[in-house]
Amino acid sequence: MTWPNGPTSGSLKWRLTFATLLAMLCVATFLAVDAGQRRHELQRQSAEHEARTLAMALADAFDGDLLRRDYAAIEEAAHHLIQHPAIVELAVASRDGRLLVAVREEGPGGRPQVRLSGHVELPAEQTRLVWLDERRLTVWQAVGDTPHSGWLYLELASDTAGGGHGLAPGPLLSLLLAVALGLGLYLLLVMPALAHLHRLTAFARRLPAERGARLTAQGGVRETAELARCLDDLSVELAQLDGRLELAHRRLAMRQRIFELLATGGALHDLLTLIAEEVEHERPELLASILLFDAGSQSLRLGAAPRLPQFYNDAIDGTKVGDGVGSCGTAAFRGQPVYVSDIRTHPYWQRARKIAERAGLIACWSEPILSVRGETLGVLAFYRREAAEPDEADLALLRDLAHLASVVIERKRLDEELQLASSVYRSSGEAMFVTDAENRIVAVNPAFSRLTGYSADEVLGRDPGMLGAERNSPALYRSMWQALEATGHWQGEIWNRRRNGEEFAEWLSISSIHDESGRLIRRIGLFSDLTEIKKAEEVIWQQSNYDALTGLPNRRLFRDRLRQEQRRAHRLAVLMIDLDHFK
Repeated sequence: MTWPNGPTSGSLKWRLTFATLLAMLCVATFLAVDAGQRRHELQRQSAEHEARTLAMALADAFDGDLLRRDYAAIEEAAHHLIQHPAIVELAVASRDGRLLVAVREEGPGGRPQVRLSGHVELPAEQTRLVWLDERRLTVWQAVGDTPHSGWLYLELASDTAGGGHGLAPGPLLSLLLAVALGLGLYLLLVMPALAHLHRLTAFARRLPAERGARLTAQGGVRETAELARCLDDLSVELAQLDGRLELAHRRLAMRQRIFELLATGGALHDLLTLIAEEVEHERPELLASILLFDAGSQSLRLGAAPRLPQFYNDAIDGTKVGDGVGSCGTAAFRGQPVYVSDIRTHPYWQRARKIAERAGLIACWSEPILSVRGETLGVLAFYRREAAEPDEADLALLRDLAHLASVVIERKRLDEELQLASSVYRSSGEAMFVTDAENRIVAVNPAFSRLTGYSADEVLGRDPGMLGAERNSPALYRSMWQALEATGHWQGEIWNRRRNGEEFAEWLSISSIHDESGRLIRRIGLFSDLTEIKKAEEVIWQQSNYDALTGLPNRRLFRDRLRQEQRRAHRLAVLMIDLDHFK
């Protein structure tokens, strides 16, 4: 439904209004009907009482006997009774229905009409009967004791008998009073609550744009007051949530900048400075310092401290790590956080107290920066210019940024190691190749291409067996794979073939790499060309076993062959020809 020139019934205000008015109307109708019924019953009881009284008076007048037929006395008694203001018509009949007297009022100021003969239709054999309709109330009342001697008939005026089931002046007044009371209660109780609820609804609708606002006026019933308090708390919580969300976005942006700088090879100092500056931007009362642990000298070197005085940074750069050596030295030594709320009185700062006071530093909270293996990488410190203990937010920030610093430091060290390994890999004179678990080549170094004549594109994805020469025996390959399966390592001399088909000897070493579960993931082969070595060995062997002038085998080779024949033969004859003066 739609209210004229107003909101739809979906509005809470109009729903409550409609429900309240409907409830008041129902209550008023019930009260009116109930009052009408009660009035009807009272009229019935009054008519019955009036009829009994008149019947008793009539019976007393004739000593309870209407059959004496003293018509003059009956008429006189009837004239007397008709004077009652409520009676319009009165009749007295005998027990068999003969009319003894009937009197009917003509109107105001007139004489009653009297009829002394006739016959009336009597009611059934009950003591009395009462009928009520819209205009009159009719009563039949037995006269005398049982058996009764006659009947008394009464018809009461409409102003007394009317309104049996209608709305008499009494019920109408009750209805008006009920409606007035309902409207008063509505205006007194419902309207203020609805108005307050409307204010609360408007405030809730503004919350997305006005987080942190408070209700300027509160009140209303207990429920709406509680709702107002809840909305106030929600507004404050939303404002706090916005602050935390903004902080999270800023930290995320800072991490993105750091990781982008890491990916592009940014300097470690620049990365640590970003972390320190984020601390000081988020918490201006804090001054951040990041020190790096130097395992060789067992000291802390300055990593970043953008807002600390330079003389202080110079003084703490190279601080030896030890128990009780300041907050940072102790934290690095123990691998545990150290929180000093007042440098001026703490024993750890006895040797560095003056330099700290000169820099205006009072509190120092130090958190060790640990690697994933628990090794100390450095220390993150927060300084304050007044004495203070760290709260939960301070501790969470310390731990979070110390972890971020550990990721940055480890990543930079890993990058340096990888760069070193890559430099060695590329500049090595030994040829290298890397295979996967299926023995397919995944990487080769420049020395491999120089030695074999194959470019990287030509060998990637192929089996290293493509290089094997035919002179390698199957037994050699079987022993190689047995060793690799058993120990993961093999080394030995093997013959390979270059791209141009030339065979060459090489010394090959193969190592296997497994993951944490023991599954093979890579094999690395290193080999070097033995061609020149083989040639040199042949020259040396030739020179050692043959005469340089004649080219004939010398005494050393003779003895070697003689020993071999002696081990192999059962009988051996040796002929010696002596040539004089032959050298």
